[in-house]
Amino acid sequence: MPAGLIARTTREGIRITWVGSVEPDSYLDAQSYTVSRSTNSSGPFQTIATQLSSPAYHDTNTKPRTVYFYTVTASNAIGTSSSSAKLAVNSGLPGPFMSRDVGKVGLPGYSEFNGQAFTMEGEGHDIGGIDDSFHFAYAPMTGDGTITARIIRPMSSQWAKPGVMMRENLDSDSRHASVLLIPHWSGALVSRSKKGGETTIHKARHLGEKHLTTKLLEVFDICRDFAGINPAHDLIPVRPTQHYSMGGIRTDHRGESVGLKGLFAAGEAACWDLHGFNRLGGNSVAETV
Repeated sequence: MPAGLIARTTREGIRITWVGSVEPDSYLDAQSYTVSRSTNSSGPFQTIATQLSSPAYHDTNTKPRTVYFYTVTASNAIGTSSSSAKLAVNSGLPGPFMSRDVGKVGLPGYSEFNGQAFTMEGEGHDIGGIDDSFHFAYAPMTGDGTITARIIRPMSSQWAKPGVMMRENLDSDSRHASVLLIPHWSGALVSRSKKGGETTIHKARHLGEKHLTTKLLEVFDICRDFAGINPAHDLIPVRPTQHYSMGGIRTDHRGESVGLKGLFAAGEAACWDLHGFNRLGGNSVAETV
């Protein structure tokens, strides 16, 4: 069954990629893929592409600001798989939202919307100092207004600074007022009062024990049980650690290498399509405690 579906919106439509499939009993790779689409989560789904030889498809027959649901099946000489999990993606951000990188970044970021939530990925040095560098999803606003957002874990890095921002313009040194989740699990009002001025963090506030024990319970428990500290009051020690290892030796269900008799591999050193294409690591902050 195809897995790991990812969508990126383009100027022409929506590009979908997924992990190449292997039949678990015969270990034969998929020979072709079929993509189906619907504008309703419950269907009906219509086949829009067949006989695809690679795990990717660019859907150019889309309408702007429309949510689409995709499924993929894989086929080989053994037969056809069940449909993949549904992937929801909006063809462009809902109006009037836009997105772009602010300041100099090493890699371009992106913002996606699946009809319910935004997903953002970006690169940048910081929101701070005399100029900023980050990825920004935004909507124009004049006069008074309110921005409400809910940050959903997990985040790719404990150094990310998600939050909400009212920004005068898209210059890297623009004035702004923001509420950000800054490193070490603190929420703070962050602002720059004049163009090119220094950034000020106003009274960084700890999240508090109630928030930690309801929203970050795993982190709280690991700190208490393994480090003997209460993260509501104590600093969490950070130590060097190996975050995760990637596997790659193709094996059968007995752990024996395919094509090299007598070689066995297990865990993340092995790849037999159960977990070999992804890591088994947990939360990186929890691992450093």
